[in-house]
Amino acid sequence: MPPRCVGMTRSLSLRILLAAVVLAVLGAASAQAAATLSGPPTLRIQRNTQYVARGLLSGRYHLMVRKRLTHHGRSYRCVAYIAAPRPASGAEAFKGTLPTALQCRPASGTGATWTPRPPAGSYSAVACVAAPGAPAGAPAYSCDPHRSVATRAVRVVR
Repeated sequence: MPPRCVGMTRSLSLRILLAAVVLAVLGAASAQAAATLSGPPTLRIQRNTQYVARGLLSGRYHLMVRKRLTHHGRSYRCVAYIAAPRPASGAEAFKGTLPTALQCRPASGTGATWTPRPPAGSYSAVACVAAPGAPAGAPAYSCDPHRSVATRAVRVVR
């Protein structure tokens, strides 16, 4: 085979391999993007609500709202659980209420936790599996990136 043909064959093989890798990555990303969360656009403290997550991979999911807040010049990651963790796959309805307090931990470093009343404003409602390594019973602001994550923007109103 002439040297020019060998280079073209290698180039073609490399292109096929690269295309396969790109498709695998896009497939994993689309599995993540496939999860959706539907429900009311507003939440009120201690009022019953329901959200439905669709496109969930099998796992132990909970529903929370999360937001970053600043307190005494320090950034906090705050969560409030609307529905407790439970096994789910495909579509799942999460029913619950927004509690009277957020669970806030410093966004970086260590420090005391803070439990404010949820202020009015924009939050993310999230149905997900807690990230690996999160202590049992601790607020899980982060989600497992290998499971479905369904999110929706919501407003907390008084």
